[in-house]
Order: sequence, then C-alpha cells, then structure tokens
Amino acid sequence: MKNTAYILFSLVFAAVVAGCVREEDRLGTEQALFLSMSTPGMYCDGSPVVVYDKYEHQLSTMSDGSSFRIQTDNLSQVVSFGISSVPAEGTEVEVSIVSEGFPTISQGTSIYECIKSENGSSWLWHDETRTGIIVPM
Repeated sequence: MKNTAYILFSLVFAAVVAGCVREEDRLGTEQALFLSMSTPGMYCDGSPVVVYDKYEHQLSTMSDGSSFRIQTDNLSQVVSFGISSVPAEGTEVEVSIVSEGFPTISQGTSIYECIKSENGSSWLWHDETRTGIIVPM
C-alpha cells in the first residue's frame, strides 16, 4: 500500500512537471515559428499581424535599409518601420513603428534583436512582446 501511494504520487508529480512549459521554451517555440516565415511584415505570437500581400499592398523600402512601409493603394492602411541601422545577425537595432488603419499595431520605438539574415531579408525579434518583423533589404 505504501509503495502504491508512492508510485501514484510519483506518476502525478511527473505528469505535472512534464505538462509545465517554461517561458524560455514558449518563446523558443514562437521564435522558431517566426523564423519559418518569409513574407515581409510584422508577426506576434507566431501569427501575422500585417504582412505584405502583392494583391492588396504596396511595399516600399529605402535603398539604405533605414525603413520600409506596407500600405494599401488608397492609403487607408499604412505601417512604416524606421530602423536605426542596417540589421546584422546578432546585433540590436532600434525600430520605430508608425501605423494608420491597423488598430492592433502598437506604435512606438523598441529595441529588436536581429536573429537571422538571409536572402536579402532580416528577421528582427522582440522577446518581451513576442513580436517579430521581417525586413526586406
């Protein structure tokens, strides 16, 4: 009986511990999901917030990589990303976001880490907000 109670307790404890997800693991999963995306735009919690769609938007980039903008033809929706310097993998950049017509986008300036640069694009990540931006270069 004593062994049965100990075994039962051990099984319940193991199930509880196995079901717990650490914050680092959750961020890692969201970050991994973001890294699998390839379309320029903004993502949060692994889902698109606003991404460039060639049938709905125009995409404008500065030749020096200092900013890019996604907008509709009639300018009813515009989001602009100003970037303090050309992102390089492993570095941090300041990103200023200004938007019109996208109520779910928070405007302001934050520090993002460049976690990937590939094929002329950079993947910027903000751990605290779990937000990623794919910057076309």
